Amino acid sequence: MKCFFHPTEDALFECSSCGKPICGQCMRFEDDDRVVCPACTLEKAMDVADEDINELLAARHRMTEAGRRTSTLQEKLAVFNVWLVLALVLLIGAQLLMRNYIGKAGKPAFFDVAHFRELGDPGPEFTYILAKAFQYANDHGGRYPDKADDLYPHYLEAPPFILGTEDAYALTPIQGPDQFLLTVPKADRFRYRRLFATGDGILQIQ
Repeated sequence: MKCFFHPTEDALFECSSCGKPICGQCMRFEDDDRVVCPACTLEKAMDVADEDINELLAARHRMTEAGRRTSTLQEKLAVFNVWLVLALVLLIGAQLLMRNYIGKAGKPAFFDVAHFRELGDPGPEFTYILAKAFQYANDHGGRYPDKADDLYPHYLEAPPFILGTEDAYALTPIQGPDQFLLTVPKADRFRYRRLFATGDGILQIQ
């Protein structure tokens, strides 16, 4: 399965809001740590901006109705003012849209050991390392790393230890269509029986 936004990249996850398949570059974390796509985060920002625009338009409409004059000149001025205010509202809306998209649209996925440790679940960290394994393969003619440590420091900002512990994620190239196996050793300590992924890019959770 390919990423909805990057057709040349393998999808690693599905957006928890719209279900679109997304790659590691498109992953965003909401405040409740759900994985969503960029389109859904932008849609939320637009909703916030739309609410502000509608409120400003309603206020202007009330002012226009209260101050309406019968003079032709005054009517023309009123129409001009409405368009002027509408243009200003659109500019404000665009500003709100960008501010909300940048500030509230969710955090891009990155290898933050402290953040992952706070979650207490290796799933998001595991998914990030899986994305970097595919990026490594893209840069090395389809060959996956021999071990997870090979991703550091060019693909990971820190060694791939599970939630900052002394145990590392296990990545092993294998023959056949599965291509590799990425696992979480001793997954039972995180309430999983098994947590692994292969070359299809889909997490296998048991």
